[in-house]
Amino acid sequence: MRRQPVHVIAARWGFPNAAAFSRSFRAVYGVTPQAYRSEAQEPRAVAEQQA
Repeated sequence: MRRQPVHVIAARWGFPNAAAFSRSFRAVYGVTPQAYRSEAQEPRAVAEQQA
């Protein structure tokens, strides 16, 4: 799923749009889906941004 757009993942999980998915994702994980992807690719970069 890493390469799929957020709106495709949102639709797969039954969300009406990408914004609703992103809000729910952030509420659960504390970061946006985009930040989560960035962290998965470059863990140090996101950690430094949050510090």
